Amino acid sequence: MVSEVDARASVAFSQGKSEAYNKSRPDYPNEAYSFMKSHVLRTGPLNIVEIGAGTGLFTRGLLAHPDWSQAISKIKAIEPSTGMREVFSDAVQDPRASIREGTFDRTGIEDGYRVPWVIQLWDYVARYDESRMHQCERWRGVYDSPLYNQNFEPSVRQVFSHDMICAKGTVVGHVLSWSAIARLDDEGKWKVKTDVLEIIERGEGVEWADEDEGHLKFPHDVEVAIIKRRDTS
Repeated sequence: MVSEVDARASVAFSQGKSEAYNKSRPDYPNEAYSFMKSHVLRTGPLNIVEIGAGTGLFTRGLLAHPDWSQAISKIKAIEPSTGMREVFSDAVQDPRASIREGTFDRTGIEDGYRVPWVIQLWDYVARYDESRMHQCERWRGVYDSPLYNQNFEPSVRQVFSHDMICAKGTVVGHVLSWSAIARLDDEGKWKVKTDVLEIIERGEGVEWADEDEGHLKFPHDVEVAIIKRRDTS
């Protein structure tokens, strides 16, 4: 993989030279945006990473398109050219969109565009879970098994965002209910409770609904899979 930006592009789109690109390039067709949205499993709010965002032509169209506009939570745009980023910042006037320096293989954005404190919860629980069944999502292998494909149609899956506003104690209770933790003795559970509260208090990516009351947003997704038995008659 080429990890360096082409020198010709760096010169062509340097500071002061990207405005012409922004003015002369065409918009993207609405049908293209609709086509992409039809293949997105999640229903929103969506966190999007746009790599090679240029001056924001695609970004502006995405934010304005009726299929996308209400579904977007944030867009983190990545662009290596300083000139392009400057035009993007002037042209894209939407608080949901931001731009930073980066390339395809160096975005500076965490994998999965996830919430840091929730990642820390998963990593913490993994210490107690030898199978790492949920972290590795090995259960998804059932859809590829010969037995499944012999007896069932391909599954139709949809992911729904279902974030909770809850107290810190609710998060602790959620973690304590996980099978890898529930089997611990009282001393072990007390340590888990203390460690989980410490993760929340560090506040990495915590989105408070009411910090004084200790209420925060606890991100959740619900995945629904429709499975139909094959007609073998």
